[in-house]
Amino acid sequence: SALATYMVSIARKHTLASSLAAELQQGGLPATSQASIFCTELLERMPKKAGTGPSAAQVQSRQVRVMQLKSSTYGLLNETEVERSQREAAADAAQAAAQQAAAKLGKQEQRQLRKARALEESDEEEDAGAGLH
Repeated sequence: SALATYMVSIARKHTLASSLAAELQQGGLPATSQASIFCTELLERMPKKAGTGPSAAQVQSRQVRVMQLKSSTYGLLNETEVERSQREAAADAAQAAAQQAAAKLGKQEQRQLRKARALEESDEEEDAGAGLH
């Protein structure tokens, strides 16, 4: 309604209930405790004004500057750096493969030693058993 729109437009100009009440009294509102309560409640229901922060253009400009600063810290790799990186990666992979092969050989050798010991023990047991009879 027109009255509600009028009251909201006046309330936006004020931060204190007493100053709002004074302006409304000049417009014909009686100076009563109910009028004072009305002004207080009206101001409490009003959306708070946004802080005096940066505008959208300022925020966007700052974001652009931050991105420019970040991208200036990155550079293109020289071809020699790429080649060196690939060579190091290949060397690391070869070393890992060699370690895995050595571990596998080590396991096979251990297995063979266990088998040989088991055979020797069984031979010794057969020799000991043959000597008793």
